[in-house]
Amino acid sequence: MARNFKKNIANKKYQSKRQKSKSSFEFASIPIDKDLPVLKDIVNQELELASYIVFDIETTGGNPEKNGITEICALRVHKGEVVDKFYSLVNPEVSIPPIVRRMTGIDNKMVRHAPRVQKVMPSFIEFIKDDILVSHNTIGDLKFLRYFAATRCKHNLRNFFLCTHLLTEKLISESKDKSLQGLAKFLGLEVNEVHRAEADAFLTMDLFSSLLAKMNQAGLYRVVDGIRFQGDLDSGMRLGWAIDDKELSSLPKASGLFSFFNREKDLLFLTSVHNCQREIKSLKDLGELPKPLLRTLLKSHSFEYQAYPHLFLAMLEEAQQFSQITLRVDPAAWHLRSIYAICFVKQEDGRFLVKMGSIFEHTMYAYGPIFDKKMANKLIAKFAETFALKMTRNSIVIDSDQASVLKAFFDQTLKEKTSQLIKSIFKLKMVTDKTFRRKTWNLLSCSRSIDKIERSTSFSSLLNTHGFLLVKTANEEHLIYPVVGSIPSEPIKLAQDWEEWLYQSDSGRELIDSLEKQIKDHQLKPLNKIDAYKSRATLWMLTLKKSKSTFDTQFIPIKSIYETKS
Repeated sequence: MARNFKKNIANKKYQSKRQKSKSSFEFASIPIDKDLPVLKDIVNQELELASYIVFDIETTGGNPEKNGITEICALRVHKGEVVDKFYSLVNPEVSIPPIVRRMTGIDNKMVRHAPRVQKVMPSFIEFIKDDILVSHNTIGDLKFLRYFAATRCKHNLRNFFLCTHLLTEKLISESKDKSLQGLAKFLGLEVNEVHRAEADAFLTMDLFSSLLAKMNQAGLYRVVDGIRFQGDLDSGMRLGWAIDDKELSSLPKASGLFSFFNREKDLLFLTSVHNCQREIKSLKDLGELPKPLLRTLLKSHSFEYQAYPHLFLAMLEEAQQFSQITLRVDPAAWHLRSIYAICFVKQEDGRFLVKMGSIFEHTMYAYGPIFDKKMANKLIAKFAETFALKMTRNSIVIDSDQASVLKAFFDQTLKEKTSQLIKSIFKLKMVTDKTFRRKTWNLLSCSRSIDKIERSTSFSSLLNTHGFLLVKTANEEHLIYPVVGSIPSEPIKLAQDWEEWLYQSDSGRELIDSLEKQIKDHQLKPLNKIDAYKSRATLWMLTLKKSKSTFDTQFIPIKSIYETKS
């Protein structure tokens, strides 16, 4: 429930943006399971054998709530031949703007006695039936068709479509001009009258014929393959995953790693899971997914599952794989198994980017865990004000001297840092470099100001986390992970109680001695990608309040080990 709450919060920005850009004439599509069996049979036809409605409309503007259709033409095409045609001028009931009159050649006089859309639309709906619609920039055309079908005919236009513009983006990407006329010129198609519905419908038919051949060459043989390939979100959500439900029906409730692949077998997304059955149901709830993940999963054509005896092992494998490749969606953005911290990220020029977020590559210091994001961002804003720096996306860039002051603030050693600066200023009296002296004085002033900032919470140096993480797997195996700087190393496998082994056996004492030596030699440095993701997984498991009861894990910090030894 907590994860779903966080997921809903994460989606609010997307939803609010979508509502702002979405006019009231955009209607939610009907899920395909409500359209069975007719639509399912239609989309599963072979591309070469299906019947299409290739159409074009001319309008007075871009918003159907304020504008109208002036002309509509639809061609029923089967096996490359026009077998029927629908055509009509339409009285838009609004004046045609001069720019539209010049572009289309349709003026107010031509449509004055034409039938209105409420007379034309019923005949058009009857003509197209449930067949696949084809046009250039279909999404824009469908705004008008869906709006007038709903408002004038009380009809929900449910036809699937193939958009020649979306298809050419992928199949004829080398053409710089993706307009209908530009593509026709690129392909050497005959162009007659432009921006008239009938001429553009025939030109779209010729373009679509070329695209059918290219889809065949690309291994797309069914209508549904073409619809998925064009990649529009509306159709993808109606069709759902391309992955067969039979592949998912036998998943266990155990932990594991999911991997999703596209048609070419390239990895699209991976995620560690605690309960495979529950997680796959959540991922199939498309309406609740963040938009980037939704688009990614709708491209999936195959799926693999690898079982692990404990979630932590699956998380480490996720970290290993994700660090080696570039994927569009970070798994942590989905499963939210990552803690937040104020991170100091080392830049190439030696400066530090300070921001609140998950630990990622090049992070050198991390203070947290952060449970109040607003508080953390306000704190960074106070730092920016003190150093007279500009904030960008709730982050600041500071030099190494400023970083040493902030590090002392979080380590609660700022008074000692201030004393050091005062001593250094006395030594600088003999230094002739005025700029250097001025910078040191300014740093002292900033240090004193930052020392007055109230800490509303305590911060831990997360990358100085040392100890043993104890994991009990589903097959009753005990694993001891030595953790240095929040990064786990290879585990020790035990068949007995860990406490007796660790403190009383020679092997256990050797492991403690080894850990102490590693901690002594440990120096903070910018994390590489794999260590950053391993650190994420470890710190999340350590800070989870129910970690011991829910996941059979326990962390023994180095301080507790010292106390037990003594």
